[in-house]
Amino acid sequence: MLQEALPGQVSRNPDLTLEEYRELFYDEHGVAVSTASVSRALKSLGLPLKKVPPGLRTRRGGTRKLARGGR
Repeated sequence: MLQEALPGQVSRNPDLTLEEYRELFYDEHGVAVSTASVSRALKSLGLPLKKVPPGLRTRRGGTRKLARGGR
């Protein structure tokens, strides 16, 4: 389930940290995963994990909320 969801999460929110991807996955699917699981899934999918300072992150709509798909 995590590997199926991550590509969409990364495309909508490319600058998140592992912890933020973990929280987003929980918010969207109601399943708790560890940051290590997120890291392993990103690596196995060949998806990069960007490290961007918090002040330079792109947020959608200026509301400081994460872009969520399908809801």
